[in-house]
Order: sequence, then C-alpha cells, then structure tokens
Amino acid sequence: MINMACNFCSTIVELTKKESGPFRGGYYPNLNVTQIVKGPEGNYHMWGDGGGDVFLSEIALENISYCPMCGRKLKE
Repeated sequence: MINMACNFCSTIVELTKKESGPFRGGYYPNLNVTQIVKGPEGNYHMWGDGGGDVFLSEIALENISYCPMCGRKLKE
C-alpha cells in the first residue's frame, strides 16, 4: 500500500544558510511556519515556528522518517 502525501508533508522545503542579517551562518526555511524541512545533510526534520516568534523557532524534532500527520515514509 502506498501512502499519499497529506497537506502537511506534500511540500517539504530545504533549509538554506543565511549569509546576512541577525541569524547569519545558520540554516533556516524561507517561511517561519511549522513544517517538515530537509536539512543540508539530507535528513528530514520538523521545524517549529516558535508560536510566531522567530527567536523561539527551531528544529523541534530531528531525523524524522515518517510524516507525523499521515505516516507517509519521507525517504523512498
């Protein structure tokens, strides 16, 4: 049985390194929303938006293999 992507895992963004600004040197998604992100090493993580506060946003769960909403396997 093949699990189809749900709304939560259908769009996975890659973390990008910030070259300028207050968070330079770190890896962040383009939008600060709770989402699944792909890190520079190729692993999947859950990004937490910090309740809308950029200073509290971070990777909430590291190295996830399945979508926490629908259970779809992220790596094929």
